[in-house]
Amino acid sequence: MVSTHSLLGRRFFCLLAFLWRAQAIESCSSADPVSCSAQTSHSLLQMSAGRSTGLGTGTTTTTTTTTTTTTTVTRVQASGSFIQTNAKYPASLPAELVELGTRLFGSAAAMELVVAQSSCGPMTYANVSMHICVATGDNAKNRLPGEDGEGYGLDTLMDVGTARSKGMINMLDFGGNYGVVTIATYKKYPGKVRAVVAEPVPATYFFLCWNMHLNGVPVVEESAFRKGGSQPGVAALQKAVSGPGDKVLRICSAVGNSMNSYVSLDSKVCKCRDDVTPCYEVPVASSDHMLGMFGSEDITLLKMDCEGCEKLSFPPIAKGPSAGRVKRLAGELHNPDPSLVRLACKYDNAKYLTAWCSRLVAAKDWAITGGAKGRVDGPDICVRCVP
Repeated sequence: MVSTHSLLGRRFFCLLAFLWRAQAIESCSSADPVSCSAQTSHSLLQMSAGRSTGLGTGTTTTTTTTTTTTTTVTRVQASGSFIQTNAKYPASLPAELVELGTRLFGSAAAMELVVAQSSCGPMTYANVSMHICVATGDNAKNRLPGEDGEGYGLDTLMDVGTARSKGMINMLDFGGNYGVVTIATYKKYPGKVRAVVAEPVPATYFFLCWNMHLNGVPVVEESAFRKGGSQPGVAALQKAVSGPGDKVLRICSAVGNSMNSYVSLDSKVCKCRDDVTPCYEVPVASSDHMLGMFGSEDITLLKMDCEGCEKLSFPPIAKGPSAGRVKRLAGELHNPDPSLVRLACKYDNAKYLTAWCSRLVAAKDWAITGGAKGRVDGPDICVRCVP
């Protein structure tokens, strides 16, 4: 027999739980990205049409030229400001972004919901002020401000190769994520940067293009970019970069952790480290294709942070006829084999690189920490990451 007090207590607890859930739902509908549940974040990012292909298949069309959303955001404590306290951030999307988002997320309504619940605000990266939006629940909003870009040597790019004599910086960005490195470079050298950035994950690619718009970085169509010239701008490709002959690449991208997307554990089928991580089959641009965007011109900076794609994409660059065209290599190597390390160390003795080397960590620790204990920076890579 259950006492009256016990029943009342249970009912009171259930009422509190109901009110808490109702408040969370209301908070999501009012565009508070912090209060939305992880499940909501997961479902939003899963709305991209063609989940297994990474290609939007939505047929919804829109005649709207601009959609405007006001987002409430909160402060994140990190080095470099990012999210402002209770700031109202207007996010106006031009027609081309509305069209892109509708295609990638499957419908205009899904796209508008993602935009409404995004986290947006000012950020400083490599001493460059910018405005950045990230997907709700993505830990990038905490991580990006702490990664100040000093390791890429962006301050000295005008002294690299032909940049000094021609006054233009040619940049390749393999694994653009939210576009922060490309945006910082473009704003650091106004009117002097021509860049090609590749980001395969559909949702992240949408935010990359949005961030370009927010920061006044002109996005140039691939065909127009290939015509060359000295017109500054960025060609943004929703593609993975790989070796020659590959048509698709399978990318695992955990919701809330876009900065650590990785190549599928099986090259023939989607296989992620767990059963809940979304996997996308995305179109591939070969290394030669990416280099060909600049004709025969030198590449001032090749930034690679593509979570393992360098194993297939970098050797054709470093050993092929275009090896001498890349003047600076920066970014990350992910569990590289010795031959890849030796190739990378030909570029400034790996001064602008970080590597995660499994040979420095016991297998059980590597699995637990995701390789965090195996981090090596700069020239030490050339000594510690090879037998």
